[in-house]
Order: sequence, then C-alpha cells, then structure tokens
Amino acid sequence: MKIKMRKILNFFDSALDIFRKKEYYNIDYDSLNNYFVEFTELQEENLLKIQSIIEDFQEAEKLNDEKASLCESSSNIHSKIDELMIEIKKIIHEDYRETYFESSKENWNFNYFLTNSSMIYDDVLLISNRIQDKDEQLGDMIYPILAIKKYMKKFYLWNLLDKTSKSENL
Repeated sequence: MKIKMRKILNFFDSALDIFRKKEYYNIDYDSLNNYFVEFTELQEENLLKIQSIIEDFQEAEKLNDEKASLCESSSNIHSKIDELMIEIKKIIHEDYRETYFESSKENWNFNYFLTNSSMIYDDVLLISNRIQDKDEQLGDMIYPILAIKKYMKKFYLWNLLDKTSKSENL
C-alpha cells in the first residue's frame, strides 16, 4: 500500500512541477465542468461539441495574459478552426496515451473536460484532465492540458504540458 501511495504522490509531484508558478485552488469539480463536455477517450462527437463551443465563445479583449503565462509568442496560432481542432485532437491523444497506461497501472480513473474557469484565466477555454484514485483515499487532481483563446478572428492554442512548442499555421 505504501508503494502505491508513493507512486501516486510522485505522479502528482511531477504534474505539479509543470504548474509550480500557477496558483492552486480547492474547487468543486461540478463547478468547473460548466459545458458538460467530459470524456475519457476522445470521440468525434466530443470534438464536434468542443468545436461548437469554441465557435460560440466570445473573443478576448486582449491576447496576452502575463499573470497566467499566456503570451502570443508561446501560442500556436490558427486562422481556421479545422486546423485548431486537428491540433487539439493531437494534444489530447498524446496525453491520453500517457495517462491511460499510468492510470491502468496505478488504479486511477481519469477524464477530460472543457471549462472556462475565470479564476485562473480570462477569456480562455481550458481542456483539463481530472485524475481520481479508484480507492478514494486521495482527492482528485485536476490540471489543464491546453488553453484556447479567440482574438481578432484567430484561434490561439497553448499546450500547457509542453512549454517548448510553437508553430504558426496561417
């Protein structure tokens, strides 16, 4: 049992290392899942719902958000939503492959969900991952994997798990 708990804590620590500069909150999951888009394995219907929400989401008043470390220079820029959706799908699949095998091995449940949590980011949609211990001995860990912002008729995407990526798709 101690080994299992240590592995869970080590996983949480490695995930937290990515976000150490961010603020942390104790939040009820149901208050975050405000679009009711949640899934474990990404399906086409999930992508269509996400795309529809992105299309209807308000444009941001400003692009750069230094407090949240969302700057144009670290984003992937898309002028077409189809290109954006391809990249979103790719990022979720990459995280899914890693999370699925780790979760199976460690006896965790996980799911992705769409939110626009304004506590952390302004005018941003987030796709986050929620990891739960199946034994319910620890609380949930929720971390955003990507951020999406509409600004001046373009879509800006931040892969929050990979701060080194940047491409421009105009």
